Amino acid sequence: DTITINANTVVKAVWEDNVYQVIYQPGETSGNNEVYEYEANNIITFLDCEELGYTREGFEFDYWSIRILGDNLTEVAQKRPNETYTLTTDIIAVAMWKEIPVANYTVSFNANGGSGSMNSVQFAGEYTLPTCGFTAPTGKQFKGWATSANGSVIEGTTYNVTANVEFFAIWENIPVPNYTITATAGANGTISPSGEVTVAGGEDKTFTITANSGYHIKDVKVNGSSIGAVATYTFNDVVANATITVEFEVDTVSHTHDYGTTWKSNENNHWNECACGDKANVAPHADENNDEKCDACAYAMPKAEENDPSTPTPDVPNTNTDKPTDATESEKDDSTEKPTDSEDDEEEPDEPAEKKEGCGSSVALSAFSIVGLFGAALVIKKKEN
Repeated sequence: DTITINANTVVKAVWEDNVYQVIYQPGETSGNNEVYEYEANNIITFLDCEELGYTREGFEFDYWSIRILGDNLTEVAQKRPNETYTLTTDIIAVAMWKEIPVANYTVSFNANGGSGSMNSVQFAGEYTLPTCGFTAPTGKQFKGWATSANGSVIEGTTYNVTANVEFFAIWENIPVPNYTITATAGANGTISPSGEVTVAGGEDKTFTITANSGYHIKDVKVNGSSIGAVATYTFNDVVANATITVEFEVDTVSHTHDYGTTWKSNENNHWNECACGDKANVAPHADENNDEKCDACAYAMPKAEENDPSTPTPDVPNTNTDKPTDATESEKDDSTEKPTDSEDDEEEPDEPAEKKEGCGSSVALSAFSIVGLFGAALVIKKKEN
């Protein structure tokens, strides 16, 4: 600067600190200018863009465009974070941005045992995993995506794509529900298996029914409906709970008697007998050939006992009215009638008592025989003197 002096003048020097400013600007994005002050000739290091909070969607920071304050359009240098600069005046540092390149990474899909197809896509960055478009194998359902055929399922819904990648469908078994079949058998038989039987959905289950000896299957009911007297029943492709019940009844078999030829007997009769207990040909014993055995069944029949001669024979009333039956009458008749042979016998000498007794016994036995022949009892007594 210049001044006009018209008289004596004292000019005094005025001193101040030599300080320069560095003004940071966000460039083509939103943000505030940030001003930093430094001493003259100071070597400074430029800040990182992120430290100042400058960002631009779809772009990344490239460098600082250095310009002299007052001439904002003229670039005097390009500096990146952490690079140095000797400060000799006030400057402006304008953030310069470059577009993030779009990578052409290929994202493809593998059915991994399933069927069908899914189109590949080109992408880079956080990729949202899609819904599976493949058809699952039989009995399987989609579980998730993995980066290998046997790999772990990716957690979350996105994947950061930084290179070509193939996603594999991972399959798992469809959960199979279990059902209960309740099997019940009545008295006099069994069903196997019995009770509450667990069956996986879609499977078959067979039940076997057995009647006890002397009984047979009367009826089988499945879910309350009769299916007849069957010995086995199979539930096919089970998809619900079910019941099976069995009823038995006693056998009724027609019987034809078989009495055979073997005799059975007791002390009075003999007979042929069926195994069921029924009797036929019942008859009393007979021993016509006197061999002390029944002629039909050979049952032992003891011979009837004979009279012992030493046993006195009881008197039997005389049925012959023409002859005296009383000793007194005999004596009366003896005085008037002609002597009999017996009287003549009495005139003979007396025989020993033993001999007479024997004769009397013979007469008695003969008389008993006559009684047996004519059905009347007649006892002839010898008159004693």
